[in-house]
Amino acid sequence: MISGVNARRREANDRFRDYIKETQKKGGDLLLSPIDPCDLDDCLIANTEFCSNLLDGMDLRSKDFCKRVQRAEMFFLALCESLLTTNPEMGCRLWKALREVLHARYTGAANVSEMLHIIFRVPEGLHVKSLRFELLGLSCCNTDKQLFEIALAAQYNGRESWLAAQIDQDRSSQVAWKIRRSYVLEAFTIGNPISLSDAWPCGPTTSEMAELRHWSARQRLQEAFSRHWWQEFVTAPDYLAAYRAWILFLKSSDRRAYIFLRNAASLLEDESEFGRRKWAHLKLNKHNMERAFEENEKNLDERFLHRSVSKEIPPWRKNGFCDG
Repeated sequence: MISGVNARRREANDRFRDYIKETQKKGGDLLLSPIDPCDLDDCLIANTEFCSNLLDGMDLRSKDFCKRVQRAEMFFLALCESLLTTNPEMGCRLWKALREVLHARYTGAANVSEMLHIIFRVPEGLHVKSLRFELLGLSCCNTDKQLFEIALAAQYNGRESWLAAQIDQDRSSQVAWKIRRSYVLEAFTIGNPISLSDAWPCGPTTSEMAELRHWSARQRLQEAFSRHWWQEFVTAPDYLAAYRAWILFLKSSDRRAYIFLRNAASLLEDESEFGRRKWAHLKLNKHNMERAFEENEKNLDERFLHRSVSKEIPPWRKNGFCDG
């Protein structure tokens, strides 16, 4: 089974390498060139005609527009982020076009699609809020894994207030599935206390909603344990204590840990010889850590609102996530 997966992965990599070479021969010099969106802001403000020419045919997804994007995909990602800041209405139109046109899936921090990160990195405004609302729609988001990644992207980019407002709005809704969504989104929040009474219910659960609340609390408690054991690893005075904390950190963590792991270098690298050894351990075990995160997120893509979904009927027959 594993060898089959590896063979398909190698085949996909070979196909993409051939695509890159062919595109670059046709003039796609910017295909994989990283560009800072900030570098485009002044250019777009000063030269609107330049932008209009680049986006000609965008709304109709014309062949020329598609070719233009596919020869410079990372450039258009940067252009989209810049437009969402300088011209949000046009930026939203480009974002919707890119999710249909992009060939590759560009992964950003915390192994989340850059298309998601972009929406939560840019300043909030009427058009961006509308885009985020659309992102949560059933046609775009219909698995718990997608809800998890939306919550993760929002919090990674400092939009906790947006997530909290969405949870409150769903919780006060009269629609049953939106109430359920509020508990699923709440399950994926960060900064939770270890003392969560809902995670330790007295007696058996008496309803499906009670079980959902219990599951949501357990997910929040898991995040609290993750932060606790990471801090124990950082402050461990000896190798045995550090290793014990590391194992428990892996058992309790998912990709939400990337949010506090951003400051790992500053905490460990320059503190002491033991701190530098911890930093080296973290880097050497990055793959094992990612595998542990995947294991702790297992089956999220097979559920929606904490209920099993069928791969035989729409929208789960195809991946409905609008992440490009």
